[in-house]
Amino acid sequence: MTDVPALWFDDPAGDGDLRFWNGDEWTDQVLVDGETRRSAPHTTLARPKPSEHEREIRYQVQHEAKVLPRSTGGETLDSARVLVTNHRPSWHVPRADYRLMDDAGRLLGRAKRLTSAGPFLWLRVNSMLDHHLRLRLEVRDPDDALLATLDRRRFGSAAAVYVTGPLGARIGTIALDKRSRPPTLRILVGDDVVATMAAADQTARSITISAADGTSIGRVEKTALALGEGILTFAQRFVLERSTEPGTDLHQLIGLVPLALDLMLGSTYDFEKHRQLRHDPRMAKLDR
Repeated sequence: MTDVPALWFDDPAGDGDLRFWNGDEWTDQVLVDGETRRSAPHTTLARPKPSEHEREIRYQVQHEAKVLPRSTGGETLDSARVLVTNHRPSWHVPRADYRLMDDAGRLLGRAKRLTSAGPFLWLRVNSMLDHHLRLRLEVRDPDDALLATLDRRRFGSAAAVYVTGPLGARIGTIALDKRSRPPTLRILVGDDVVATMAAADQTARSITISAADGTSIGRVEKTALALGEGILTFAQRFVLERSTEPGTDLHQLIGLVPLALDLMLGSTYDFEKHRQLRHDPRMAKLDR
């Protein structure tokens, strides 16, 4: 593939952080600190030559999730304003790891499920069985240093992901109450609810994150699955945008929301399907 689609790329002229390529030529639109501005036109700039990986991630962020890129390089998992969390797909054996990247595809970290036995992972294909499993993830930086551990547990019609730091201290909790329609999730630090998350509809493909005072502080967009949706449970793709202060517990927890969503929901999980199953007497015992 030689054609480069219309995307924001690092500004080769240096007038802004990023410059818009319209598919044929560079435009005068630049991004500076997340704001669009006009710059002097440039007619001698070389065409962008992104790798296939970079092009795929930029397209996922800008076209599928409709999120403006913010990265100019050098961000970490904590400082990045836009995070891409993609479950690595496989056609045969389910993988148990995820890549966490900035909006240009640069690797910021990895997450791996601690239990990686094939038969165990295949249980996730059946969402009803999946929600009775205890799942754990470790999040590590590119140098393999442990950053956080996510531990998912289920309690009746509720589920929670407990997040602990590298030394085992609790950072916070991401909790789900499946009784609400559409589903509502909460972020807790200690016993205090510091943020809530509300899905736009039953599919939970678009989730808005709000602070305790109702201010919008982020959103999560579930983009197209790498493999057939509703068939396999190991090809989730998320784009997260956040505006919280780096270095805080809330900022770190929001960055882990896509991983928590995948642990609690699973890619075959559908809220509308679950609602129907709950009203089926044959399935009622699964919600007790």
